[in-house]
Amino acid sequence: MATPAYIASLQRDLAYSFSNMRNLVEALRAPGAGFDTHFNIQGVDGYRRLSQLGESLLRMIIIDEGYTRGDQRATVDSHLQSLPARALLCGNQMNLGDCISMNPSQQGTAPSPKMITQSTIALFAAIYVDSGRDIAQLKAILSHVGLLDDGAHANADMADSP
Repeated sequence: MATPAYIASLQRDLAYSFSNMRNLVEALRAPGAGFDTHFNIQGVDGYRRLSQLGESLLRMIIIDEGYTRGDQRATVDSHLQSLPARALLCGNQMNLGDCISMNPSQQGTAPSPKMITQSTIALFAAIYVDSGRDIAQLKAILSHVGLLDDGAHANADMADSP
């Protein structure tokens, strides 16, 4: 479970402060982790709903960035295929595995790479939701943590300017 010190550190690493901590807590809850009385989170889905949203957001951003740069479809497909590995690396760099609230049947075991990947993707969706669905802010954070090419993000920003 995430400690207040870890949450503060994570927000510094992301260069983003959550206005609604419930979004962050949901992103760090494994499926079946049970009820969280403090944030009134219940249900068996854990981070799955946010992860589903996050996968769609990240796919859209990667495809849009590739389109903006004029990348070939094969290049964009390669970026899409490497997304889970890049999300896992990002999650490991942020030590997300240390703070995922686990399903009671999994207590005492380390989260699997798939769990860390899905929680990382859910974290980015949580930022999107928490920011009022600000896709530009999400893109900036993805670039900041290295999930997007810095050059790709810069090119996309230049294409948006008059």
